[in-house]
Parts: sequence; structure tokens; C-alpha cells
Amino acid sequence: DNVAEVGYQNCDFLPAKILALAFDGILLLGLVTIGRQLVSWDVGLALALIYAANGLTIQRDLLFVSHLAPTACVILAIAARQRPALSGLLLAIGAGILFWPAFLIPTWLAYYAGRGRAALVRSSIAIAVVGVAIIATVHLYTEPVGERAPLQVFAANTWEHQEGDGPYGHSEFGLWGQWSQQNPGQAAGIAIAKRLVRWSYFALCLILPIALYLYHRPLSVSALLGVSASLALGLQFWKTHGGGLYTGWYFPLVVATLFVPIKAPDTMNKQE
Repeated sequence: DNVAEVGYQNCDFLPAKILALAFDGILLLGLVTIGRQLVSWDVGLALALIYAANGLTIQRDLLFVSHLAPTACVILAIAARQRPALSGLLLAIGAGILFWPAFLIPTWLAYYAGRGRAALVRSSIAIAVVGVAIIATVHLYTEPVGERAPLQVFAANTWEHQEGDGPYGHSEFGLWGQWSQQNPGQAAGIAIAKRLVRWSYFALCLILPIALYLYHRPLSVSALLGVSASLALGLQFWKTHGGGLYTGWYFPLVVATLFVPIKAPDTMNKQE
């Protein structure tokens, strides 16, 4: 009942600012580590500088811990790719904080599938453990509402909240909401187009890493970066609220993709 009174501006921002700066520092450290691993210290520092100096990073993303934290986890997961269990753990934690890194899981599995059964199993187990822990926690600590069980309440406050008939599902802060508001007579057709884009994106999350794995195995680290950046960016095309505005989701991955050589050596040895 107090959400409208509190809003975004009428609460204590100091803890959020401290956490945002902390995760931003972690993200910068991850970019430096990736650049150093694949090229040199100079490239790592350049990646961090390009990200930090971006106006959208400074103006928007530093305000949202929930947007910085998952991206930091994804960047750290790439930096920790030589440790499959740790990398999978970080990716899954990022997905637990905010949903979008979950769409990168097939890409991670395709990357480790080319590096031996042990690497794939370790990464898969780590992701599964975090997933089970999240589901169990939600089930235990979410109270049922009416006839809705805890997991149904969770779904209603996540997926349905974002893509349902409520304010977020018709938000003007994004392509689909603005398109519908400007063309109310075409609302049904726009809704169909949105569903087509959404399901096409879901299919792409599976088809793209599988196709790359079959075409060129093992999947290179530059491919891991590029596919992850593409999927994080592509998600903006169907996300209703703020679609296209959440640059923090993809910009660090895009920076690393653009400035890391395609044939950058990956020091991770194949593990049987």
C-alpha cells in the first residue's frame, strides 16, 4: 500500500548507491580480467574505460542494482570460464537476480560441450543446483494467495507482471507499448507480432549456440562473448517495459565482443 508514497525518489538511496558502486567495480574488474586473459593488461583496462565512460552507464545503470548485479555476474562467469562449476554458478546467480541471464544458459552449455564431458557436467550441475535452490526458496517463503500456490504467485509477480495486461505489459517506456498506444486500432495485430518476436527470440536462444557448436567446435571464447552480447541485445526487442533502454544488460558484452580479437587464444584446456 505504501509503494505509491515511497516511489523511486522518496527512499534512502545510500545503501543502493553503495551496492551499485560495488557491483560496478566488480563488473569493471571482470572486464579487465577478460581483456588481460585474452590479449593484455592494456586491452583489459581499455575495456573497463570504454564501459565506465559511456554516458548511459553513468546516467542510468548506476541507479539500478538489479540491473548491474546480473551483468556483473555474467561478466565474472566469462572471466571464470576456466572453472566450469564457478562459471555456471555465477551465471545462474545472475539469472536469479534478474531473469535475462537464463537465456544465455544454452550458450554456456554449448561452450562447455566442446571442452569435454567433465566441464559440461560441472557447469550443468552448478546451474541446476542454483536453480533448484531458487525454486525451493520461492516455494518455502512465498505465501499462497487465494487459490494460487506459491510458485503460481511467483509467476504472477514476474512473468505476468512484465508481459501481462497490467501497466508493465502495456508500458509506454518501450517499443510495444508506444506502438499500441499510437495505433489503438491495430492492438490485436501488434500483440500477435510481439508474440512472434518473443517466440522467435526463445528459439534463437537454442538454435544459435547449437548451430555454432555444430559448425565450429569447440565454441571459441570470442563466440561465447558474441552470442551472449547478441542475445542480451536481442532481448530488448520483445521486452515491453523499458525495451531498448536497458543498455546495462548488453553494453559490457558488446564492448568485450568488439575489442577482443576473433581468434583470441582461449587458455582453457579440453577436459575429458
